[in-house]
Amino acid sequence: MALLDSQQWLEFYPQRAASTVLAPLLRRGPRARPAAPAAAALRAALQDGDLASRRAALDRFITTQVAEIVRIDPARVDRDLPFRQLGFDSLLGLELRNRLEAGLGITLSATLIWTWPTVQDLARHLGERLGWDAPPPAPAPAPTPALDLDTLSDQELLELGEQLLT
Repeated sequence: MALLDSQQWLEFYPQRAASTVLAPLLRRGPRARPAAPAAAALRAALQDGDLASRRAALDRFITTQVAEIVRIDPARVDRDLPFRQLGFDSLLGLELRNRLEAGLGITLSATLIWTWPTVQDLARHLGERLGWDAPPPAPAPAPTPALDLDTLSDQELLELGEQLLT
């Protein structure tokens, strides 16, 4: 028999909190924090308002999560400092990923803090994932005129062949 701290387990696996199969085993006692209303409020803030207010809300959310994990004041979190220098290791990176997934309702990579190593980079990436900062679509290639090979001279065919080989 093993003891299970359901609150801690839910913090590491927030996507499992909504499971109807596990619900009887994971009864939340008085220690539990109401994560669902906070997540719903965050998602509403990230959908409403202009782009600048949504970005500010996302930035505050990420900064608050980082500060809670490393146990510092959110005002001390430097947005340009790599997570590694803030004291993050792979386990703290997973904790941040889990918190972001729970708050934003999206699935994120386990290598999140290594791929986007600063709060600023991560906020930009999450903005793209949420559809705010989608990269501009690539321009459509210019149509090339169709060549009628029957009308080309032998010299023109040779030059065309050399261009295709280089």
